[in-house]
Amino acid sequence: MSTFQSDSYTCSISAPEATSSSQMTALHRCRFGVIEGWFLLVLEPSRMNRNGPLTRPGKEMLKSSFVLPLLLLCATVGSAQKSAPNPTVNSTPAQKQIDVLLDRISSLPPEYKADLGFTILNADAVSLPPAQRRSLLDDIFHSATRSHYPYGLTQASAQIQHPDIVAGLLGNSKLDALEIQTRTIERALPHTPQFAGQLFEEMKLKEDRASCSDANVEDVSPFYLTAAKIIEDRRITTVFGEDKESYLASLVANMKIPAEIAPLAELIASVPLPTDQMSQIEGAFDSALNKITASDREMTAAEDDGNLAHAIDLLSSKFTQTGVSPGRLLAAYRGFLVRNLTPESCSDRSLDRATIALSFNALLISV
Repeated sequence: MSTFQSDSYTCSISAPEATSSSQMTALHRCRFGVIEGWFLLVLEPSRMNRNGPLTRPGKEMLKSSFVLPLLLLCATVGSAQKSAPNPTVNSTPAQKQIDVLLDRISSLPPEYKADLGFTILNADAVSLPPAQRRSLLDDIFHSATRSHYPYGLTQASAQIQHPDIVAGLLGNSKLDALEIQTRTIERALPHTPQFAGQLFEEMKLKEDRASCSDANVEDVSPFYLTAAKIIEDRRITTVFGEDKESYLASLVANMKIPAEIAPLAELIASVPLPTDQMSQIEGAFDSALNKITASDREMTAAEDDGNLAHAIDLLSSKFTQTGVSPGRLLAAYRGFLVRNLTPESCSDRSLDRATIALSFNALLISV
């Protein structure tokens, strides 16, 4: 363990740990006055994409690149508290430290900027003026498009040798572009709902697909979790110029990839709608589901831990509660399973067809 310290900051860096022949990780913790946080660095000179582990970098690169990025981050952000270029007039010493810290993190890579920015926003000891808070959130949101990873990943293959690294980097850290943007909106929503709505309308999902050659499938569920919060907030009356019920219908009609089915079903199940509107939503969902095709890899990701069957069960129950028959939904879901769970499957990992059949039969019994 190495420690770097000054009067205003302290950073500790762990020794590099070899996690595989292709990866090394380092963890560092920095404290800047009232702000403290952990950062995980995975050395990846090539790129860790959804195909899993990377190629092995040269030993010289590992030795030279290990300490430097972490030390630079600590030194750059930490020294900010000692050299404020534009100190706030009549501000407290703590506020001056925050002002300088915000000024310095604006030039950091988007992942570090988001992690530090959210830490500042979450700190009980920090109270940012409304304009400063909005400016920070706006910067984090728009910087997110430059993040290395557009989405988090759902593991759907047995090929990944170290899934804990993938989960830690993209899952637990939540620093892919989509997660950064949705977390920004969720922090803006309580104080500035209209601003949160504007940011939400800037978000765009791509129709990325996966095949057996891909180890992971991209996870779009954070978008729909945030959409639910936007729809539920009574202070927001329109989305994209439509009333929220019409916007929800548009979302359903545009469902095109398997990764959207479960989160959208859960979104619909969470929204209170009268019977006539729910009936329209049901028809649109069934129609979209009847058109979706999925690779075996996408099916494995969609049904991860029974997620898809559970979401369909929630939606079926919601339809029943609002006086809408779930019969067409279950027929569309059965067609989706039959259409996509073909005898052809990925050799390393695939869903057990008998288990899926039992799960579907359980849905019929519960109706």
